[in-house]
Amino acid sequence: MNWQERDKSLDPSYIASSIFVNNSKVEVNVDGNHLPDAVPVALVSGTKMLIDEGDPIPFAWHRVPNAEKYRLRVFTTDTQLVYQKETYENRESVALGAGNYLWQVEAKNSGTGYSGAGAGGLLNYLTIDYFGSVVVRDSMSHNIRSVSGHKDTPMLVVGWGEYADLREWDRPHLGRTFLDEIEDYSCWAIAIKNLNQLYEGNLSLDEIIWHVKSKGDSVNAFRFLLDATASYKESEKGLNYALDSLASYEQVSYEENPLTFDKVKDYLAQKREIFIQMTWPNTTSGHIMLIDSYYITDDGDFVRCVNVDNLGNNGVFLADSLFKAIGWYVIIDKPESVRNMSPLLGVENNEKIIEWTDSDNDGITDFDEIYRFRTNPNLDDSDSDQVKDKDEVHSYTILEKGTLDLSGSYVGMNLDLTQMRFIAGVQREYMADVDGDGKRAELDPDSDNDGILDGDDPEPYKVNVFKDSLDINELPKDVVLYARKQLNVNDGTTCESNPNQYCIYASEGTDSEYGMIMGARVVPANLYAKNKVLIRSNDNTFAVNYYGSGDLTTVRPDGKATIERHFDDDEWPWKLDIKAPSFDEGDSVLVVQRGDTCFLRDDIHLKKLKVESGGVVYLPTGKVYVGDLQLESGGKVGFENQMRNTILYVKKNILWRSKFSYKVDGPNFAPVSIAEKFKLIFFGSGTTFFDVNWYGTIIAPNAEIVLGQTHEKKFMGQFFANKIIVHQYTQLTNIPFKLNQELLEYALNGNKENKGGKI
Repeated sequence: MNWQERDKSLDPSYIASSIFVNNSKVEVNVDGNHLPDAVPVALVSGTKMLIDEGDPIPFAWHRVPNAEKYRLRVFTTDTQLVYQKETYENRESVALGAGNYLWQVEAKNSGTGYSGAGAGGLLNYLTIDYFGSVVVRDSMSHNIRSVSGHKDTPMLVVGWGEYADLREWDRPHLGRTFLDEIEDYSCWAIAIKNLNQLYEGNLSLDEIIWHVKSKGDSVNAFRFLLDATASYKESEKGLNYALDSLASYEQVSYEENPLTFDKVKDYLAQKREIFIQMTWPNTTSGHIMLIDSYYITDDGDFVRCVNVDNLGNNGVFLADSLFKAIGWYVIIDKPESVRNMSPLLGVENNEKIIEWTDSDNDGITDFDEIYRFRTNPNLDDSDSDQVKDKDEVHSYTILEKGTLDLSGSYVGMNLDLTQMRFIAGVQREYMADVDGDGKRAELDPDSDNDGILDGDDPEPYKVNVFKDSLDINELPKDVVLYARKQLNVNDGTTCESNPNQYCIYASEGTDSEYGMIMGARVVPANLYAKNKVLIRSNDNTFAVNYYGSGDLTTVRPDGKATIERHFDDDEWPWKLDIKAPSFDEGDSVLVVQRGDTCFLRDDIHLKKLKVESGGVVYLPTGKVYVGDLQLESGGKVGFENQMRNTILYVKKNILWRSKFSYKVDGPNFAPVSIAEKFKLIFFGSGTTFFDVNWYGTIIAPNAEIVLGQTHEKKFMGQFFANKIIVHQYTQLTNIPFKLNQELLEYALNGNKENKGGKI
């Protein structure tokens, strides 16, 4: 190792600044940390199982936060390794003979290693015996037929956004060997469906989940199947629905009233079912299943559990070894009747096969049309705009940007996106009603309100509320950094976007060697590029969406993998029409000197505006037009009304070193309010430095902008420029510009009343 001093200024990712110093020695490769081991779903430590000879053991475990991959290891009790497998999944069936075993599931991500047996990891004790080797003295079984957690209807899942097709949004998932990120949390619904089937009902899993999760919203298009976890109250609601019962299903605490084998015998003899939740101390993990059988043997008392792994597999356990992990249970009496599948969803034929009900044959079940989308089940084009209902639902579905949870996905060389659990879903409806008239696309014949029927409109879902003659420029609300050429995000930069979303960075540049350069320790981001991307030594996982040549690749000196998706160049998701405003700055020069405070009027035109150190300028609600802008260090820029829109146009040059001045108004965090209401549109060229904490949108299509060069590194807003450089350790926050209705009306009308300089 060469420990000589290194000239960091030679490193392209380093930008010289007085706040950085050369380090003679830096400690490297200090790691050694590991994630906690996974918690078992049903095979808790100390479990004894009975299996038929040749049957595999259904290992299943709960997900570990931030884990990317798992390693299942099975040992003999003298710690001889008998099975090992790395997997993206949280379940694995393993063929093991009778005997005593120890097993462990270790978790890791790109920044950690596996814990290793005996290194603080969990070793779970498991005993396996064959039915043929024990003498069964007495038994009883209700023979409940289990099902998997897979989506089991063609009900549309629009909440996957742009990943809808990838996730097969319009069809059942039965027959898959894996569970997606939603199906993995549906154990409560599986147990309820099992009970419904036991009493000769035929409800679908999807119908149960929809009824419980709709929360009274009959349309509920986006929330459907996006959050499959359920509280006890939601489980009780599902039981009432599926069993067509108004009964109060009492949740019995195991701690206060333990479930015993004798109680299980009595309940099953009374034809009562046992609905249990497995829980573990100091975790939020849980798993719901049913007990439907018991076996009394010379080797102990056993019970059978239905669905030990969300794939529908069952297990026979020594009762005492299972009961100790029960948190609560519910005793279910046979109902007088049960609910069957809505005929609007499907009808079971003589071969017990469901035939889905779709009266107009448009690909949407009548159930979805009536209860969720409010369309006409007898018309394939409910709004008569020459676009079929399903095509319109699909249009806004794929226009919505889905959320990638990259921290929960291991990225391998042979990545199969259909099997990865990183789609957290669309958190809001944005594109379903693009013109804001309260009607979704499938019920709106002119979705963008431009006077052209959707079927005749080449871009039916693109709204230009400002008309072509207006100079107000809008950016995609989910993109934080957008470079026409190159984007360079330096070391340690962080970014916050909507909850549970990664920031989106975009670069259209193809002239340089790389369209994007991501420095070391940059937080994960969703990248959109038309050229190669360089990601420096970095443990974080990125998603890179390439548009253009199929040869585009990511270069990572650290050798880590990256999610890559390739598209044709013409599929680039944004078509930005940024136009320079045409204005005459006039001949007026305004200099705000030390000690002076100046309030600008709306629609003022200045050849030059200069604020000297100690001077303060307040920008009005409305618009300001400036040829040259010079804001010196020590000056301040405030707003006449920081809750109303201000748009500043600069034609030639900018020097911005003055800090923002703002008021703290009650619960409103003033910088966020400013960022939502302030926009700078600059059409000069060259390089422009923004040397203070910044709040607002910057649009500079011809310039190179540099953010965060000094110690003030908080930038709230969105940033569009010819080239963008973000300095080390800058903190970005995505705050889209929000237009006030008053300014919108002013812009559309093209006139105003000038009363005291206000709109």
